[in-house]
Amino acid sequence: MTSIHIATHDLQVVYEADQIENLYQTLDELHSAVSDGELNQITTLSESELADLLRDIVFTAQETLKELAKRQTAKSQTKRPAPILQFVPAERVETRNA
Repeated sequence: MTSIHIATHDLQVVYEADQIENLYQTLDELHSAVSDGELNQITTLSESELADLLRDIVFTAQETLKELAKRQTAKSQTKRPAPILQFVPAERVETRNA
């Protein structure tokens, strides 16, 4: 099972894959309820309150994706081997031989 570990001060939280899946399912259920005009049947939040909360969730998700991308970029750059060959422009080669 996949886990996400988050340590904050003295608190350690472990998010298992099924917990993240539950978040997705909740959002999908909210979407269905809004599409069907039945939002008031599954939440006490007003439409504007829900919209504000969803914007916060989307922002946080986007920032998390950016951080993940930065980590992946940093990892790929550290794994890249040093170049074996070094190319020199032709004009520099000619001046050395003169």
